[in-house]
Amino acid sequence: MQVYSPQEDSHLLEDAILKFDLTNKACLDLGTGSGIQASAMSKAGSTNIVCVDINYKALLASQQKNKACVGV
Repeated sequence: MQVYSPQEDSHLLEDAILKFDLTNKACLDLGTGSGIQASAMSKAGSTNIVCVDINYKALLASQQKNKACVGV
């Protein structure tokens, strides 16, 4: 199973996330794929991010990119 590559909609959601201050907020990246949203959440200040995906390789990729991401 391949890790989902970010598409146009992924970048739109990334831009939307970056408009928020997520300092001291817990976040969920459901269907993390490449981890682009978890990265945006981390950039926006979250240090508690739960990443969920059916693809174990996607979870590992997200965790490598984002030390704040805990895979489930």
